[in-house]
Amino acid sequence: MDTTNKFSEADVEKAVEFLNFIAMEASFKDMDVKKTIKFYGLLSWAQGQLVNKLKANILEVVAVHSPAPAEPTKAKKAAKAK
Repeated sequence: MDTTNKFSEADVEKAVEFLNFIAMEASFKDMDVKKTIKFYGLLSWAQGQLVNKLKANILEVVAVHSPAPAEPTKAKKAAKAK
């Protein structure tokens, strides 16, 4: 199965790492108040909405669970008792 164009948990982790790196390490010269407000608005959107949308669209199998064995019903138990 080709996973080239599908999101994974690793993609979400890298996106969060990237956004945190920008928030902590980026330095912009000659940014006026308007551009600074826009920058923080876009950063907030990416951290609050984009990451959640990435998580919602991950198409990978994380775990496979087998169904628990079904308990016999009361009717079957009564039939066996007779």
